[in-house]
Amino acid sequence: MFSDLLESLRYHLWRRPQVLIGTGNLIVHVAVYWFLAGLLSNVVVQVTSVMHAMLPRTPEAKASISDVLPVIPTWWIPESTMSFLLLIVMGAIGVWLALTGKRLRRLYVY
Repeated sequence: MFSDLLESLRYHLWRRPQVLIGTGNLIVHVAVYWFLAGLLSNVVVQVTSVMHAMLPRTPEAKASISDVLPVIPTWWIPESTMSFLLLIVMGAIGVWLALTGKRLRRLYVY
């Protein structure tokens, strides 16, 4: 049953490589924008923490993303090194899918 599903999926993707190319491009774009959102939010947090530390008579406190952006839900913003690495892997999978779709399109042009 599961092998039949995979076989039909493989047949479908071989016949329509544009699906692979579009999916790969979508994954790459999502990964890049997600990465940039995390990078920008980390820069904003660092700048806020430095500015807060420069104020007189305030204890040093590192701000978090939810402190800096209280209105925006921040569960989707990557904060750790591991989440950034996962986004890089996600982007690499998207590039691989797009390149595989382009190779299939070159092989099976009709």
